[in-house]
Amino acid sequence: MSSRAAHAISIFFALCIIALLAYSMKGMAPMVACGDLAKGYQPILAFELARSVADLQAIFGHGASACRTAAEAGFAQVDFSDNFIFIPVYTLFIVFFFLGMRAGDPFLSHVAILVAIVAALGDWFENHNLVLLAASPDAPPANALLHLHYATSVKWIALGLANFIGGIILGQRGGLWNSLAFVLCAASLVLTGLGLAYSPAFGPQISNAIVIGWLIFLIVDIRAVASRKIN
Repeated sequence: MSSRAAHAISIFFALCIIALLAYSMKGMAPMVACGDLAKGYQPILAFELARSVADLQAIFGHGASACRTAAEAGFAQVDFSDNFIFIPVYTLFIVFFFLGMRAGDPFLSHVAILVAIVAALGDWFENHNLVLLAASPDAPPANALLHLHYATSVKWIALGLANFIGGIILGQRGGLWNSLAFVLCAASLVLTGLGLAYSPAFGPQISNAIVIGWLIFLIVDIRAVASRKIN
């Protein structure tokens, strides 16, 4: 497969991501928080970064309620689309991006592809534990919160690391744009780590940290496809 073809396929999956995000904002009922979750903190992100029963109750409230029922229904919808649509789509976006980057650095490109697959596996394991916790937020199953912490950490760090590797490959090309891309991709990894380590302060921005790298990847995809040089 040529680099241009790989980048073109990556663009297709990037457009799928955009369509899925647009649908989630307009076509799906938003997951609501029933407790004292900080304003502006997306409930699904807070759920992923939950580390205690108090964190869970900030999302699902205390005890059974109509709000909790609605929150659980919203999560079930998000979980289904995440497992069977969003995770495969974003993984393929990253994989084909790095297939297109192999000419620049074959070793790092293949490492990044493996990292993207690890992120997907972590995401699926994360969702498994989220299902267990959503079923009993007041008395979660033993080790479910710990396993969620491991899975969430693997997923987000792997996604941030894939961004960082992409930044390294671009930075090696030289030039102002590529140097800026490296700085932004490095910042993406740093912000992801901060989101995990200091979730009350940086957790709400952890997904935006990943999007920084994905936007850069999409720009590179478009430039590669539009280039007159065929490889």
